[in-house]
Amino acid sequence: MQTSIPTPEPKSPRRCTGAARISRRRRLGADRQRELRERRRTAGVPEPEALDKAIVDAMRVFLLRHDDSLLRPIDPMSILVLATQYLQAKARRSAAPDGAVPYDGKAVSEAMRLRLLVPPAPERGNASHRDAAAV
Repeated sequence: MQTSIPTPEPKSPRRCTGAARISRRRRLGADRQRELRERRRTAGVPEPEALDKAIVDAMRVFLLRHDDSLLRPIDPMSILVLATQYLQAKARRSAAPDGAVPYDGKAVSEAMRLRLLVPPAPERGNASHRDAAAV
């Protein structure tokens, strides 16, 4: 006597709800950002937010040093040097117990160059400033 073994029915493709899909995208985005931050930290490159804060702090120092500072010229190289010093000081304050400074000087210089001297890429779907000027 032969007994038939029931074959399992093929599973239908799993469909996610909208909330599950959004949650998954957020989780993947958070994982991607975490990996990016870790790569930056390993390479000694400052976070863009820390870089922006150091540049703003350096500008603030230059603008507050004299009463008529808005009328005086600002040396861009001095701003960059002071911003780099702020980043290095912040790195020393938050350094590991062994005294290692997490920012690499060359990486900081390159990050400054990319942040300040390379024009931003146009956003998708938005007209660039050149398009607006032509109108």
